[in-house]
Amino acid sequence: MTRDEIAGIVRRLRRTPLHEDGASGQRPSLGREDLFRLVPHRDPFLLIDAIDGFDAAARTVRGRRRIREDDPVFAGHFPGHPVYPGVLQVEAMGQLALCLARLLATDETDRPPDVRATHIHHAMFLAPVGPGDDLVLHAGIVEDSGLTAISAGQVFNNGVLCACAVQEAYFVA
Repeated sequence: MTRDEIAGIVRRLRRTPLHEDGASGQRPSLGREDLFRLVPHRDPFLLIDAIDGFDAAARTVRGRRRIREDDPVFAGHFPGHPVYPGVLQVEAMGQLALCLARLLATDETDRPPDVRATHIHHAMFLAPVGPGDDLVLHAGIVEDSGLTAISAGQVFNNGVLCACAVQEAYFVA
C-alpha cells in the first residue's frame, strides 16, 4: 500500500464513520464470551466489550468499549488528569479488525487465530478518552492477502472522533 493510498484512507477516516447501518448490515449482539471465539486476547487485555454492527459487503464492523473508571492505567497516565493511552486505543481498533476478519472468514473455527501486529502505518489522536467514557469503535478491512491484512479503525466518544489508525497484521500459519 502506497503512502498516497494511506493518506487517502486517513482523510476518509477523519470525515466519515467506517461502519454505517445499511441494507446489507446486520445488528449482531456479540458479547465478551462470543469475542473469546474470535480473538486470542483475554482479560485484562481484551479491549472490546461487544460487537453490535457488521456489514459483510462493506467489510466493516462496529463495537463498544466502556473505559472503566478504576482502570489501573489511570494511576500513572496521568495522575490528576487521567487519559486513556493512545496505544491502547490503537490496540482496541486492531482487536476489532481481527474480529471482523474472523466474521468474514469462510473457514471459521472455534480456535482464535495466531496473529501478530506488523505495522502501524498511521495513527492520529484527536480528542482525549477518559475514565467512564463509552466508546464506539469502527473497523474496516482495507486489504487482505490471506497472510496479511491492512485495516482501518476509528474510536468515537459521544459522536466525536477521538482516534483513527491504519495498521497491518500477519496471520501466523
